[in-house]
Amino acid sequence: CARQGFALAFTTVVAAIPCIELDALVKLIEELLEVTSSMKGQEAREGLLGRMFAYGALVRCGRLEAKTVAASDKGAELARDLTQSILMLADKKCFMREPAVAIILDLVDR
Repeated sequence: CARQGFALAFTTVVAAIPCIELDALVKLIEELLEVTSSMKGQEAREGLLGRMFAYGALVRCGRLEAKTVAASDKGAELARDLTQSILMLADKKCFMREPAVAIILDLVDR
């Protein structure tokens, strides 16, 4: 699946290039994959899935580990904002709940 390949590549790039700021990526994801009420069903679904895969990639890149998050207020704020964004996706569509929980559990385990 193209989305899974993109998510894997995105995870690898973010993990390999530490100068990429995660909070800037979160804002970029939200801007570029914005879902509006004027979108048709399939288009909205694509945006929601794109966000979910992108958030999962950010969590799985390894840069949001517990020691990193605990070491700075910025890290804790990013983890909180990311969790809120993931939960918001889970509230929008029932099929997003399971992947949302899986990503949050990945975040907590790190």
